[in-house]
Amino acid sequence: SDMTHQAEVIFESDKRVGNIDEPYVFNFCSKAVLSVGGNPDDAGIVTGAGDYFVGDTCVVTATPNDGFLFVNWTENGDIVSDDDIYSFVIENDRNLIANFNVFEAPENIQTAVIDHQSIKITWNAVENVSAYNLYRDGIFVAEVQGSSYTDCNLESDTEYCYVVACVDDEVESIHSEEVCAKTDNVSLQELQSDLGLY
Repeated sequence: SDMTHQAEVIFESDKRVGNIDEPYVFNFCSKAVLSVGGNPDDAGIVTGAGDYFVGDTCVVTATPNDGFLFVNWTENGDIVSDDDIYSFVIENDRNLIANFNVFEAPENIQTAVIDHQSIKITWNAVENVSAYNLYRDGIFVAEVQGSSYTDCNLESDTEYCYVVACVDDEVESIHSEEVCAKTDNVSLQELQSDLGLY
């Protein structure tokens, strides 16, 4: 009688996965563990950790939180990539750290009162940023491309306080120190002029 028998056995031992196919040829595929972390650990979101087969292509990503910038990936203190999205073929267990720096705010924030309705805010330009976010009394006012902004249509004889933050790739820096200024008190002549009565 026909004694042919087909069978497949899949097993795992010591992180090695294998299968038995008649005529009992053992095929093994090693596994590797990928660990990822952030430094500081609250500076951003890192993804890509998991168990992989040796030879797999892995992709790890580092997304900074507001107030931080991605710097590089390191392993055992050595830099392995400057890209926030890092792709590689895994050959063994790896432990990657995404390093972040504080995203500093612009400095030397100053205000100048223009008149009873306008205040000009200026600051030192910062290299390699795409724009600046301006806030008045804690409320977003405008995204500014340059290093100055004139805030108009304000109330007369009123104090306003401002902070500025850098923006790079939709990530916002820490906020600058707060500076305040008070608009001029409108005179009767100016009020009549504004109303077209003078």
